[in-house]
Amino acid sequence: MALAVTAGGSWRCYRYLHSSSHDVKLVEPSETQKAGVELLRKHEEQFLSAAILLIGALWGIAIVNKDSRLRRKDWPEIFMLSCSVTFFIMYFVFVNSSTELNLQLLRDVETLSRTQVPDVLGSALIASRSSATNICFFGALLCSAFTVTSLCLFRSIEK
Repeated sequence: MALAVTAGGSWRCYRYLHSSSHDVKLVEPSETQKAGVELLRKHEEQFLSAAILLIGALWGIAIVNKDSRLRRKDWPEIFMLSCSVTFFIMYFVFVNSSTELNLQLLRDVETLSRTQVPDVLGSALIASRSSATNICFFGALLCSAFTVTSLCLFRSIEK
């Protein structure tokens, strides 16, 4: 199941990133635009905090907790853990690249036009990056759930 989630999530991210236009239009600044940018920033911060907590909890269960710690013979769980860590790494890379993209857009606007701002809410490029980021987050969440379920629930049934 973790392999299917990883393959499907990776394919969707690839399609999102390679199918979007790289044009970002400039629009007149408005209160709606400012509120939208602030909402996107808060949304990104909340997901980033959740991702950090999730990866900490996953590592705590899989490595620190003595009752459910991974052993060398636990190949399915090791694979699921590596899938979820891969998704988390991809998530952090996409968050970083989205932040860099937004900073580059702001720098370009400062040099070209001080009266207009990038259309963050209507940009296909930013929407595709956001979709890829969300796929990575929820893929990591799903693979983490598989891993924790296998480590905690199925292992307690075996005993």
